[in-house]
Amino acid sequence: MLKCVELTPTGLHTYHMPLVPDTAHRVHRDKGNTTIVVGYETQHVVFAQQPAALSIKCSFAGPVNYVVDGRRVVVDEDRYLLVNHDHAYSSYVEHEAPVRALSVFFGKPLVDEVVRCLMQTDEALLDNADALLSVTEFFEYLQPYDVELLPHLRAIHQAHDTNAMDAQWLVERLHELLAALVRRERACRVQIAGLPSLRTSTRLEVFRRVSVARDFIDSNFDQTLGLDVIAAQACMSPHHFLRSFKQVVGQTPHQYLMDLRLSKARRLLSVHDLPVATAAGRVGFESWEHFSRLFRQRYGQSPGTLRAKKRSA
Repeated sequence: MLKCVELTPTGLHTYHMPLVPDTAHRVHRDKGNTTIVVGYETQHVVFAQQPAALSIKCSFAGPVNYVVDGRRVVVDEDRYLLVNHDHAYSSYVEHEAPVRALSVFFGKPLVDEVVRCLMQTDEALLDNADALLSVTEFFEYLQPYDVELLPHLRAIHQAHDTNAMDAQWLVERLHELLAALVRRERACRVQIAGLPSLRTSTRLEVFRRVSVARDFIDSNFDQTLGLDVIAAQACMSPHHFLRSFKQVVGQTPHQYLMDLRLSKARRLLSVHDLPVATAAGRVGFESWEHFSRLFRQRYGQSPGTLRAKKRSA
C-alpha cells in the first residue's frame, strides 16, 4: 500500500491507496496547492507518467527508477532527485528485496513563501545576478545527500513510517528542508557562474550536459562504461566531454566512476554478508583483485577486513 500524509489547514490527513498504475494520478489530483508526504515499501510497482507538484524523491532501501525527459535515473540510499512543478515523469521499482521509497510533494504556496523570504534576506547573492538566475525551478539531476538535508529527510521518513507526525512539527521540517534545497541550488548556480565561458547560456548548457552524463554514470555504474559511451549521453565529443566533466565535477569520468563503485561496494559489505568477489562484481568490477587494491587505497583497509568486522559485530 501507498501511504499518504496530507498537510491541510486543519491539520494532517492520512490515507492509504493500493499500488496500482493510476494511484499517482489520484494522489496528485490537487497538485500544486497541497503538501503531501508519500511513502511505500515494495519489490515491484509501476507508476504511469503524471505531472505533480515540486517534489524530492528519496529511497532509504534499494533503487527506485524514474523516467524524466525520456532518460532513466536511479534514486537510491546515496542520492535524491528533484522534479519541478507540473513536470511529467514516471517511476517503477523492480528489485529482489523490498524498496523503501519516500517522496515529499511541496505545495506551491509553501515553496513561494520560502523562496521569497530567502530572496529578500540574502543580499549578498541578490547582488550577483549571474549566480542568482531563477530559483523558481530546480535542476532535475541526481544529487548526493549532505549533512544539512539528510537529517530532515530521515526525520520525516521515520515519523511517516511510525505514524508519529505532528502538523506543526512537519511544517517546521518542511520549511527547513526547502530552505536547504534553495541554498544548495544557489550554490550550484554560483558554481556554474564560475565555469570558463563568456556566455551564461554556454555555462548552463555545459552544466546541463555534464549533469545528464553524470546521472547516466550514477544509474549504470555496474555496467561497462567507456568514455565514448558516457560522452554520447552528453552529445559531446569524448575530448570535449572529458574537459567539461572535469571542470564541472572536479574529477575525470573514470575517477568519478571508480569512487562511486567503491562507495557502493563499501555499503554492500557493511550492510550485507556478501563475499568480496560478489560485492565487487555487483558494482561493476571485473577483477576482485583490482577492486581489493583500490578499496585498500581508498579506505585504508581491505574489503575482507571490513566484511569480517561486519560479521563479528
